[in-house]
Amino acid sequence: MHSDPLIRPARCSDLIPLYGVEKGVRAMFHDFGVLAHQPDVHTPSSEPGLFEEGTVAWVATDPNDVAVGYVLAYVLDDAAHVAQVSVHPNHQRHGLGRALLGTVERWAADQGLRALTLITYTDVPWNAPWYRRIGFVDVAPADLAIGLGRLLASTAAVATGWQRSVMRRSIAS
Repeated sequence: MHSDPLIRPARCSDLIPLYGVEKGVRAMFHDFGVLAHQPDVHTPSSEPGLFEEGTVAWVATDPNDVAVGYVLAYVLDDAAHVAQVSVHPNHQRHGLGRALLGTVERWAADQGLRALTLITYTDVPWNAPWYRRIGFVDVAPADLAIGLGRLLASTAAVATGWQRSVMRRSIAS
């Protein structure tokens, strides 16, 4: 693990490095066969976007303060919904994803929220299996809150041919 990774709020000057993060991560998905039909992107993808009102965004940086990962979250159904967490492939397996999620969890706790939620690919090794290892559990379709159900349905076009699931992790009080 990087010694004490720097996690800080995202700023406009991070957009170009975050494009590199997004491009590297998308290449992993393309290599795995996911998103192969999707065009390349020019900015970090999410719903909502990086600097939209209501969205919180943090970056993980290298020792030169260059963004090498990011997380986007917002409140949905009384939980902190993680819209995106991405770490450049050259910086993965050093705890940056966990550190970014930890930042969201602390923010959520400060907001009085009791859980983190996310939607992820079920069968991609660095998605659902990784989230399960760090304490997320699958939410049954019948147990989805209204907002999460709508969001899952709206992601179906992007996930064509790949199963997605909603996951949740409680925040310790």
